[in-house]
Amino acid sequence: MAQLDPFLRRLAQAKETVVLSGLKDAVILHHDEADGLCSAALTKIAIEKLGIETRLICLDKLYPEVVRDVEGGSRRLVVFSDLGSGHVQLLESQNRSKSILVILDHHDTSESRDPLVHNLNPELNGFSGEKDASSSTVAYLFAKTVDPTLVTFAPLAIIGSTEIPGEAQTPRKREQSNGPRVEASSSTDQFLGSLRHEPLPY
Repeated sequence: MAQLDPFLRRLAQAKETVVLSGLKDAVILHHDEADGLCSAALTKIAIEKLGIETRLICLDKLYPEVVRDVEGGSRRLVVFSDLGSGHVQLLESQNRSKSILVILDHHDTSESRDPLVHNLNPELNGFSGEKDASSSTVAYLFAKTVDPTLVTFAPLAIIGSTEIPGEAQTPRKREQSNGPRVEASSSTDQFLGSLRHEPLPY
């Protein structure tokens, strides 16, 4: 059964870990298509809100040699956006710098027991990574956790989430089919309609 509240707590715990670490340098590795680009943009905005200098590395897939180079350097925050879920053990094993690793993804994954790894994948809380989630919606929720005013960037999540197969559900369609529009504060925008295509920007 899908559980929203535990997932939101995981986002909050990851944010708290990053804040308490005092790290001032971050790298975001992200996929090279719409969901990866939008999720990376949302994540960069959120992390820079925390006063952390951030750079982006765009990849068509997660290469082991890139993981070794990034995780083998200085200690920092390393975020994998629309990448990394299927390579949790690799990320753990290559983290020689003891960096904080955050995975914002929706592909098939496994849980990590490493306290330095925050695998923020909604599949671990019962949502479907193929039907319900996109990396950009996960990144949007992370951004809102960092700073609720970042709700204004919800259109980025809408764009990225269109890669999920099926008809996109807009806020207006939801309003027409399900009665009164849900206010943005309720259940974190209904987890973007249970993580389905419909971030509410206002």
